[in-house]
Amino acid sequence: MLGVEITDEKASDSSALPSLTYQSKEVANVDTEFMDGAYDTYENFRELDTIGIKPVIKPRKTGVILSSSHGYIAGRRSQYIYEIKKMDMIIGGRSIITA
Repeated sequence: MLGVEITDEKASDSSALPSLTYQSKEVANVDTEFMDGAYDTYENFRELDTIGIKPVIKPRKTGVILSSSHGYIAGRRSQYIYEIKKMDMIIGGRSIITA
């Protein structure tokens, strides 16, 4: 364990990400973070990109792919969801994304 954030029951898991990440970076050379779907927000992907950490976050089943006005996939989260959905089609509709 590299960081701790104590919150009340009203706080979401994802709101603790910046604090946990900065605590982790103070004690270790962190370049990748693995998280469950509770951290699946565009803000978390952007925050981790900004500080140079590769996010490995399980996307929600209802994940939406954002595209830019130029027709390409916008953002790391959208790219992950695109790749997972593409693989889902290749392996015959057995979804690897869960709610």
